[in-house]
Amino acid sequence: MTVVDDCLRENEDNAVIMFARGQIFCLSVMAAALLPVYICWNLFFLAHGRTAPSLLLALTGRPSPTTGMTRSLNTCCTEMRLRHCNGTH
Repeated sequence: MTVVDDCLRENEDNAVIMFARGQIFCLSVMAAALLPVYICWNLFFLAHGRTAPSLLLALTGRPSPTTGMTRSLNTCCTEMRLRHCNGTH
């Protein structure tokens, strides 16, 4: 290795670090901007007594992965609603 190679490698490493920092900053700004949208989306549906559908599906038409928790909560809420409507608690 020569001194020139060391300098080139160091500058390349710095460029990679700066690029990564830029990406992290960009993602942080996007997350901060979209968080209120996500919260309002969920609050709107909760205020109407429903669980919110996928925001990604509603905006893009593409399904998003979900966990079993969402389905189980939906089932639980549906069963509770049915019991309430039938008068069985």
